Amino acid sequence: MSNDFAAALAKLIFQGTAIAGIASNATAAPKDRLYMALHTGNPGAAGKQSVSELAYPEYARVEVMRTAGGWSIVGNVVRPVAPVEFPGMVTNVGGGNVTHFTVGELAAGAGMVYMRGTVTPNLNVGWGDTPRLLNSTTLTLVTDDDGV
Repeated sequence: MSNDFAAALAKLIFQGTAIAGIASNATAAPKDRLYMALHTGNPGAAGKQSVSELAYPEYARVEVMRTAGGWSIVGNVVRPVAPVEFPGMVTNVGGGNVTHFTVGELAAGAGMVYMRGTVTPNLNVGWGDTPRLLNSTTLTLVTDDDGV
């Protein structure tokens, strides 16, 4: 895809901005939020939000509004506007090494992954930790040829 279309697609998904003549956000009840999840492994291209998802009793996905106030888009790079803080681990059960994150459709369950990325550096989440992704966390829509 071209750089311009990648930027337009990112704005459609993350900010609800229509792509003239191609796609509209004008449905009866368009989604107004997206959900970020943490993963201890790569959920993969065929994966759902629940694949390799971090688990501890207090953990929950974090809602980010599907607006320009929730997401910054420059070219084909998407970032949350503010840091995304997940519930802290209060009980000493579960946790793990977070290597990936996803943005998807559901607050819980095996929802569709809209985009995924790596967490660098990885987050080792254990008792007493509050995992957070900074607003420097990026998702990039691929626009290069890859030899395809």
